[in-house]
Amino acid sequence: MLPLIVVETLVSPFKFWDEGIHHGMLYRNDFYERFHRFEATDRMAAYTKAIESGNSGYKACITVSQTHYTVWVEMRSRLEHQGNAKASADLASHDLAVA
Repeated sequence: MLPLIVVETLVSPFKFWDEGIHHGMLYRNDFYERFHRFEATDRMAAYTKAIESGNSGYKACITVSQTHYTVWVEMRSRLEHQGNAKASADLASHDLAVA
C-alpha cells in the first residue's frame, strides 16, 4: 500500500504515554504514531521505510517539512497487526501444547 504524503503543517501533533512518551499526530480522523524521522536529504529512505511499512500491513503516512520527513504508522493498523501476531503466537503455543 502506498503511503499518504502530507505537508506537516496540516496535521495535529500530540504526545502520548505508552510505557514512555511517544509522538503522535492526527490527520483526517486517524491517529498515527511516529515511526521514523529522516533529514530532508534522505527523501528516498523515508519513502522506502514507509512503503516497507505498508507492505508489512501497516497504514503509513509521510509528513513533509522543509527540514525533514517523518514516517508515521496508523495506530489502529499497528494495534491490529500486534493483535494478529499475538493471536498467531497464542495459536502456535496452543498447537505445541496439544502435540
